[in-house]
Amino acid sequence: MSNKRLLKDFSFGFELEGTYDNYEINTSRLKHKFDSMLGGEGSMHGDGSLRAECGYSTFEYASPVIQFTPVNIQKVIKFLDSLPSMFVKINRTCGFHTHISFKGITKKDAVWALASMASDGSYEEFLKLGRTNLYRAPYAKPTFLHKAYSYAKNGQYRRMVDVIVDNEKYRSIRIHPQGTIEWRGPRTFLNTIKHSKNVAFFKKLSKFIMKINESLDKDY
Repeated sequence: MSNKRLLKDFSFGFELEGTYDNYEINTSRLKHKFDSMLGGEGSMHGDGSLRAECGYSTFEYASPVIQFTPVNIQKVIKFLDSLPSMFVKINRTCGFHTHISFKGITKKDAVWALASMASDGSYEEFLKLGRTNLYRAPYAKPTFLHKAYSYAKNGQYRRMVDVIVDNEKYRSIRIHPQGTIEWRGPRTFLNTIKHSKNVAFFKKLSKFIMKINESLDKDY
């Protein structure tokens, strides 16, 4: 019997880091707009690691949990497209951390998914979006994936697993303490808001989720 899930059984959420124009909007109004567009209750707070130009303030918005369905994907793409109209600017210090999960996910599932990506080198597909890097030191480093791939290639599977289960925070892909698989890499694709790039990102996210799903049926 297959251990795979339907794609609609997966859920995702994101942490959007950004800046907003102080003269046009404030965090309370911005959160209300975000929640309205996404159809749920998110949370808004500051982040001292972010930088903003004069007249702008920084924020980090954690979205509600969103079921991975075509309707919801379109909703989030529309949300990203609308950021400039809400006086939001994204710069190189900002991230778009995406959390992926499904009901009943275990740490073993998450480790197995990352081990699968590392052992066959397929993680490389999730380090770029076109010519844009989906990683950036020191916030989202891919180094551990390269190490894990090298260990797997040489049959050093114990070392590969040791590298994967390490809970270092600043990795391009990591197992989050809350139990989700966190894809921290996506950053600079939002620096210039374009509908085509937002669509391309969600195509990439779909592949990422399908890769996780495929790993559930692997036994080696």
